[in-house]
Amino acid sequence: SDANAPRYAYWAPEIHRIGGTWYCYFTANNVGDDVYQACHVLQADSDDPYSARWTYKGRIYDPAADYYFIDATILQLGGELYMIYCGCEPDHVNHFPQRLYINKMSSPTSLVSGRTLLSSPTLSWEGNAVNEGPEVIVHGGKVWLAYSTSGCWTPDYKLGLMELTVGNNPMVASNWYKHPNPVFVGNGGIQVYAPGHHCFFQSPDGTEDWFAYHATPESGGACDASRTVRAQRLYWNADGTPNFGQVIAGGMFLTAPSGEPATPTGNVANGVYQLTCRATGQLVDLASASHSLNTNIQQYTSNGNDAQKWAIQCQADGYYTITAVAGGLSMDVQNASNDNAANIQTYAPNGGDCQKWAFEDLGNGWYKIISKKSGKVLDINTNTGNLQQYAWLGGENQQFALTLVGTAPHPTAPFVAYESYNMHANYLRHAYGEAKIDKYVTGIDDAYWKMVPGLSGQGVSFQSKNYPSNYLRQKDGAMVLNGNDGSAEFAQDASFVPVAGLANGKHVSFRWVGDANRYIRHRDGKLYCEQVGNNVGYQDATWILMRPWFDHSADIATVYKDSEYRGDAYGLPEGQFTNADLFVRGLPWNTISSLRLPKGFKATLYTGNNLGGTSASYGQDSPYVGDNMNDKTNSIRVEPDGVRGLDGTYKIIGRNSGQYWDMDGNGTGNNTHIVQWTDEGDERYQHWVLTEVEKGAYKIRNVGSTDKVVEVRDASTQNRAELQINADQDGFHQQFIAYQPEAGWYQLIARNSGKVVELPDNSQSAGTQLKLWDNNGQTCSHWQLYNDHYTEVNESEPEAVVLYPSPAHDRLYVRAQPGTVLTVANALGRVVKTWTQTASTDEHDVSDLPAGLYLLQDSGRVYKWMKR
Repeated sequence: SDANAPRYAYWAPEIHRIGGTWYCYFTANNVGDDVYQACHVLQADSDDPYSARWTYKGRIYDPAADYYFIDATILQLGGELYMIYCGCEPDHVNHFPQRLYINKMSSPTSLVSGRTLLSSPTLSWEGNAVNEGPEVIVHGGKVWLAYSTSGCWTPDYKLGLMELTVGNNPMVASNWYKHPNPVFVGNGGIQVYAPGHHCFFQSPDGTEDWFAYHATPESGGACDASRTVRAQRLYWNADGTPNFGQVIAGGMFLTAPSGEPATPTGNVANGVYQLTCRATGQLVDLASASHSLNTNIQQYTSNGNDAQKWAIQCQADGYYTITAVAGGLSMDVQNASNDNAANIQTYAPNGGDCQKWAFEDLGNGWYKIISKKSGKVLDINTNTGNLQQYAWLGGENQQFALTLVGTAPHPTAPFVAYESYNMHANYLRHAYGEAKIDKYVTGIDDAYWKMVPGLSGQGVSFQSKNYPSNYLRQKDGAMVLNGNDGSAEFAQDASFVPVAGLANGKHVSFRWVGDANRYIRHRDGKLYCEQVGNNVGYQDATWILMRPWFDHSADIATVYKDSEYRGDAYGLPEGQFTNADLFVRGLPWNTISSLRLPKGFKATLYTGNNLGGTSASYGQDSPYVGDNMNDKTNSIRVEPDGVRGLDGTYKIIGRNSGQYWDMDGNGTGNNTHIVQWTDEGDERYQHWVLTEVEKGAYKIRNVGSTDKVVEVRDASTQNRAELQINADQDGFHQQFIAYQPEAGWYQLIARNSGKVVELPDNSQSAGTQLKLWDNNGQTCSHWQLYNDHYTEVNESEPEAVVLYPSPAHDRLYVRAQPGTVLTVANALGRVVKTWTQTASTDEHDVSDLPAGLYLLQDSGRVYKWMKR
């Protein structure tokens, strides 16, 4: 009712409880202004935000900088109140670039004048236009500020991260550290693009941190209603940094936040299904596999596409939603119609009755699917093949079979492991054709499985990682690993329906499709397919899904009972090991006196049982762990300890040979070898991009094949293992720790083994393939990382610009088409030099420019250059 309140373009609302009162902050257009958005606030009149009456309290702005102002969030810290938001400068046309600012607040509805700039989009992956959507979480003595960058209209929208140590003044920009790499990005391989503008929340019992965000299946990115809301758990790394993990494909079921009430269930199990029309045998399908709103739903022949998979989920009222796995939009009756022949389409989920359905079991596996809104049933139009609603006539075009194609929690890694619910650190594995559970099988392929649609057409099947033609099956009640003979009997024996864990619904149990009373269980160390009818059986038949980071490496550290590497020795891979973990590995705690580590790693020993108490860290060989830890160690962490902050593009040069890392034969396909070769200047296949993963461990990509990474072939941990490129699987065999044996030189150490990349036999020959060897310090494993500020020439664009700074960085050599107008701007976008290229290569004096990041620009392109 307030005449001054905004009337349109509302978005980015947040509610915050401040001093016992709820406030809602949101973005909207100013009255009478279609260009510049502003922040507005509502105040609730009761403690229940759902039933409260909300009063408009006006616009929030900085009187000294009343400009474009969106995506506001609140930071409550040290008894003070701050607002962090996205804004711009007054002279920026169309409010770009957008930046992050902070103001102190004098009250929940007003700001203290005088903002501080926290972040501008200056890093290459930030897209130079947008920093927005700031959100904060306080954890481990720090404020973590995650923000969105690159623009939601691009596929590169992603999350960046800043941090502030609690106790430091958040209004001082230099107190904030901006991390050099994004922390959460899309994945085109699973059609999840542009994840961003998130928010943090806790599980109902307060034991877990989660975050929600939006993403789109549109490969070009999108800011429209094709975006869907997603949520997943936020983990915390050993060094206290947040671990956002990876985006997860649509249709994957996750373990719910701890403390949430049980998911409603009905006469159809929640899960991902294919829907088959009885009259035609064809599947319910998204037309053209489109992810757009109002996409027509039709029948089509089976093709295995996600456009033919539907997530069916019971709601609190007993009805179900039916959601397209491809795109995440809901099955919807067009215009909420009650009419016969009303079209069925996709639409943004809204909780309406036109998006809710009941399933009536007709027997023999057939169902009619009934709209809550109209009471009519899903029907295949026999003339057009489109899905519509119609009064029940009993025809086979109104009957559908439900084929379950996935229900279990599913991580992003292609292979998973399952831990016994009641026998900690024992995992489901195969050995000599027999299925069993066994202790600590980290890095052993026998314990990894690929979950594939059930061979029988129901449930799922367990495909062996190291014997991919073999599957886990039941045979006369025993679980074994056999090759698939293609028979119907084998298909049934190897198919299992994932259900909520019998002993704990947060986990999973597997019911055999051949007998609804029989489950995969362990007993006396072996696996069986049996009926279970008591608490012990329920626990034996419950399994904990292990996340991708379970797959670590070979043993990295060796700990010894006595000093000077004497007495009993025990190997540990990378990871963290509690008192209980050490026990099941057979390692007696409180008996450790010395340890050995390869270069590039460190071990932290703790007197507490669970990585607590007194601690001390050690790198490389330590013949004695010191009085504080000697015979007092109860838990251990083993982790990388490399040189940090090396992100960039380099030529990698051998110390002994003077030759360069190169792609063998300029190949770009999987399994292309990495060799050394003579210098070929700006040849793309001799340029390598280092991207830090964590703690000095890097992925290495070649400029000529950026969708692949350098890896150790077959994840080998042996000497003379070969280096090649392959698709990125986030494996430790695809990460290399940068270790600096002396100034100017680096060793690159395979994270999965601790072995070092070297030139075999100290070869000086061009074409020698790079391999791994024990790190004995020889200089044939020393490499120079030379950053020549490479900018690739696109040969299809003859106007492309290439720049070469002089060694002293006081001259700039620019290659471009004559007549090209070029400008140099500083990091704030202000032009400091301009010229017209007179020849194909011009030289320009830049000695008068102070050190810093600059942007060399021509029409439509920007090239970053660092003045030293």
